[in-house]
Amino acid sequence: MPRLSLLLFLGLLLQPSLSSTPSSCSSAASVKPIVSWAQNATHVAFEVKFTTRASAPARSGYKVSEFRCEAADPALPADDFSDGEEGAEDDDDDEEGSAASPLQNMPAPAPSSHSSVYVFSAPAECGPGDKTFVLDVSLWGPVKESEVAYKDSSAGRVTVLAEKKSPTSWESLVRTKADRTNVRKWEAMQAQMDKEEAAIKERVQKTMDELNKKKNSKKKKKKKKAKTEGAGDEL
Repeated sequence: MPRLSLLLFLGLLLQPSLSSTPSSCSSAASVKPIVSWAQNATHVAFEVKFTTRASAPARSGYKVSEFRCEAADPALPADDFSDGEEGAEDDDDDEEGSAASPLQNMPAPAPSSHSSVYVFSAPAECGPGDKTFVLDVSLWGPVKESEVAYKDSSAGRVTVLAEKKSPTSWESLVRTKADRTNVRKWEAMQAQMDKEEAAIKERVQKTMDELNKKKNSKKKKKKKKAKTEGAGDEL
């Protein structure tokens, strides 16, 4: 299944080198960043925005100084998210559009299997009142930790792309409601991923239709040939 267009879209071809944490930030207070996410059957993408409010601009000058993605303790159960998903990325609570998602018939991941992500970011120099941003969450399901890519996408933002261990549909990016408070839907990316998923399914269906058409054509020719040969024998 081709994923090059998605990788190019995200700009995640290379992982940046990590910067060291300035000593002036060692005593700075830590806060949670805003996270927007989207998914298709095989990948999950999320953007970490260095701010504490979804409607506020990202804080420029912040760089990731520590990033980890690893298998997590399977004993952590997933919360029940049947009350609905995260808020929209523009910080309102409108429901998603009624368009059918390519993920709606996908299976859910095994309930005890998941990965965790840790992202630590600090400004180049910490001044009075400056904070560090820390994202430390358990993801809804497992990913291929060695296949996770991330990159500074714009000032004050980092984009992460992770490949799921198997094709599944996640109810949320994170595993617990406590971690969900700063998580939002990434509507633009979801639309892009849904479009690519639908286009792939359309190409597969078109190929299957063409193969079936050729197969039926061969059957008709074979049947016609047998009928013609049978008529010749009668003469």
